[in-house]
Amino acid sequence: MKKEEYIIKNVSSNITYYRLKNKLTQMELAEKLNYSDKSISKWERAEGMPSVIVLNELADFFNITLNDLVNERKVKPTKKYKQKKPLLYSLIVWLITIIVFSILILLKVNYKAWHLFILASSFSGLIFFIFNLVWKKDYITYISFAVFIYMISLFTHLTFKVKPFTYYIVATSIFIFFSYLIYYLRRKD
Repeated sequence: MKKEEYIIKNVSSNITYYRLKNKLTQMELAEKLNYSDKSISKWERAEGMPSVIVLNELADFFNITLNDLVNERKVKPTKKYKQKKPLLYSLIVWLITIIVFSILILLKVNYKAWHLFILASSFSGLIFFIFNLVWKKDYITYISFAVFIYMISLFTHLTFKVKPFTYYIVATSIFIFFSYLIYYLRRKD
């Protein structure tokens, strides 16, 4: 593809993208720029190229740079896609838990197999904690950390009969509350 064709394709794609992003029809955009809707349609089909002056008008109208209009748009992953990754890993943890639970039940192992679901909840919290720590989603990070700590404490208490379970929960709650409070107050400054 020649450089000229590449630029025309990018301009065509970007005009369409920014027009739709601004929730405008071709007719509405044409009226705002004092051009015909046929011109807009022609540009969007890559059958013609607006002049540099018109490109500059379009960039100003869309509140973008001329480079944004001429160069290929970099597609960023959406938030919805990002949240699917930890969900997928969490589902894998739950699938493994269900398989191990089923095997323990079938083999009639002398173990309270339902404790595994508490452990799976803990690992799910840990997965969401790690991903949201990287993505800097503060409130989700603290919630998932709290889920991880609570569930691992509950699992430890039920499985190993650790007596001071209540102390773990209270200490963890206080730690999470104050660490988030300190973080929130620092962020406000």
